[in-house]
Formats: sequence, C-alpha cells, structure tokens
Amino acid sequence: MDYTLGRLLGGVANGLDAPSYWDTIAEWEERGTGRKTIYEKRYFFHRGDKFTVWVATGIPEPDFQAIMQWHREMYRGDFVAIQKEVLKESIAAATSYTNVILAVGYAAMAALLSAGKPTFTPVTYFSATIFLSISVFAFVAWEVYGMIVRSKSNIALAQAVNDPETFETRMSRHQEEMAGTMRRLQPLWVLNVGVAAGCGIVSFAIMVFAYIHAAWMAL
Repeated sequence: MDYTLGRLLGGVANGLDAPSYWDTIAEWEERGTGRKTIYEKRYFFHRGDKFTVWVATGIPEPDFQAIMQWHREMYRGDFVAIQKEVLKESIAAATSYTNVILAVGYAAMAALLSAGKPTFTPVTYFSATIFLSISVFAFVAWEVYGMIVRSKSNIALAQAVNDPETFETRMSRHQEEMAGTMRRLQPLWVLNVGVAAGCGIVSFAIMVFAYIHAAWMAL
C-alpha cells in the first residue's frame, strides 16, 4: 500500500504539514524572516508499504534514509499506525456499503428483467440477460477470490501465532507479502469494477429503453 504522510522533514518548516496543493517539488517561506526552503517528495519502505514524505532538498538521501530507519526502529511503525487503521476502516466500510448497494441493484435489475420478459423482444431480453450475467459473474468471482485471499491470510496469521519463536519474522514477512499482493491486485480490481459496472449499466439501459419503447407503442 502507498501512504502519503504529508510531513515536512528538515528546513524552516520542520514537522509541519505540507500544503495540499503541492505536487512534486515546492518552496516554503517562513513568514517574517524571508527564509526559504525547497522541499521535494521522497520515499521509504516499511514492512512492504511505501511511504511519502516531503524533505528539504539539502538533506542527502543517505541521511534521509537513516532518519527514517531510526523512526522505524524507535517507534516500530507507531507513527503511521493511526493512518493505516483509518485507511483500513474506510476501505472496509466502503466495501461493505458498495456490496450492499450492488446486491440491491442486482435484485432490482433481475426483477425488472423478469417483469419485462412478456414485453421485451427476444433480442432485447437476450442482450439484457447476457450483460447482466457478465456483471454478476464479475462481481461474484471477485468476491470469491477475495475470500480465498483473506482465508489464506488468516491461516498464515494463525500459523505465526502458534509459533512464538519465529512470530516476529513470520509476521513481518506476511505483511510484506500481503502488501505486495494488494499492489498487484489493484489493476485487476479496477478492471473488474469496470467490467461489472459497465455491463450492469448497459443491461439496465437496454431494459429502460425497452420499457420506454413498449410504453410508447401502447399509446
């Protein structure tokens, strides 16, 4: 996972939050003094996760990495624990809400398809059914795959807990592996959402236009 900490390291604004409109490199001027510092984005990795901070350009890269290493050793990730927890809860809540909306939407579309069967032409009914089926299949397949990944993760965690002597090592390796898996799955998730949403919208549009055409012909 990628995390942007938004904190300024070094320079006249040490420890402050970076302005939200900064992009890649920007200048900070301390009010009343005329002192300026150029900051740039730099990256470091912690347990497989990628973190972004704003760093004064005058800080050598080896010193920057040494500072980040010190933080990791001193706080053992506590300085990003809250952000990661908030992000995890937000993703879980969004996923649950999306799944509920999708389930209701699929049920409503199935009801529309069933109710319109006597009215739809064979081509219209077949097209709407095909696109709706593809959408449902993409959604269900992704959820099943996600369940498999989560189950494997839970099994790995259980194995790590049952072996106290290698717990820290196995947990660290597990976190790195899961972070890598999440990064690899992001493009597939985008593709799956596009297929599921796109086919669902096409199916709904076909049924709506078919109902409108039937109503027009009944006038």
